[in-house]
Amino acid sequence: GSNNNSNSAVRPSALYPVNTGAAVHSTADMLRRAGSSYTASALPLAGSQTNSGSETTSIPSSPTVCAEEPRRIKQRRTDSSSAAGKKATPTAEAAPLQQRSPGAEDKPEVDWKSLGVPEDIWAEAQGLYDKVKVMKKVQNRQPRRMKPAILAALMFILCRSHGYPRTFAELCAAANVTKREIGMYYKLMNQVLDAQYTTTERAKPSAFLQRWCTALDLPLWIPEAACKIYERADEMGIVQGKSPVSISAASIWLVIWCFNHQPGLQHLDFSLPADTPVSSSAMPNVPALIAIGDPIRCDQRDVCKAASVVIATLTSVFKLLLPHLCTLVQGILPS
Repeated sequence: GSNNNSNSAVRPSALYPVNTGAAVHSTADMLRRAGSSYTASALPLAGSQTNSGSETTSIPSSPTVCAEEPRRIKQRRTDSSSAAGKKATPTAEAAPLQQRSPGAEDKPEVDWKSLGVPEDIWAEAQGLYDKVKVMKKVQNRQPRRMKPAILAALMFILCRSHGYPRTFAELCAAANVTKREIGMYYKLMNQVLDAQYTTTERAKPSAFLQRWCTALDLPLWIPEAACKIYERADEMGIVQGKSPVSISAASIWLVIWCFNHQPGLQHLDFSLPADTPVSSSAMPNVPALIAIGDPIRCDQRDVCKAASVVIATLTSVFKLLLPHLCTLVQGILPS
């Protein structure tokens, strides 16, 4: 009942200045949410004119703004529902589950058969694992998740105590774990096991040398000759700080190389210059070195594979042995 031309009347257009059709929609929405007594009929319509004093404001007509806004909201809700449905519903193209082979569950954590040890050692390792896994020191070190590494460490201890010494590299391949994991749990087992397992003497190189030479199908005199080179090098102190495994591998290769080049080395009295260059594949560069007619057909890479060492490790130890060749091989090569 108010007059639009009256300056004293309070109008919604005066309280909420409107310039566009979108603003009209926003103003009506705010009033409706606020519970105002104003109705949609009391609001100025788009395309009409309002008088404020001496000025006349024309509200542009924009019918598509109000008409499209509910449509956009509805479209957003539809898109959100479809996206949620796609996330919850599995796709028809999902890959089928792989069927496990019948013997997969029976496969042991450590392939003890590849180590060439009696089954009693593997059974004893399993029994020790059941005992140590409930100990407080072991419970804090994830005994269930790290079961293969713990069993590998136990196998390393038991193989050595029963006279079947095996290297970390061999156990890593059998248990599919790293040397770091076996070494970590080996130290832990030495803390929790009884003294009968932890006071075992250090493995002798002859145990490794005999087994590797048998695997390489080498002559029977080579393990004994390589063992003598190991012992002499250890007494002379020229391999301090080196692993027994790498020293044993380098000793085997030194014997093979000396035998294959025995005629030329005898001409040099087995004395080589201290600065004799050695290649990255453990081959000395000695000019005019005569080779034997029937050499041993086993190269340095075969030795590395049998000993589970890399060629760089063998080469580093071989370089230390070569300057003392005359002393190391004296009286050990067959004539």
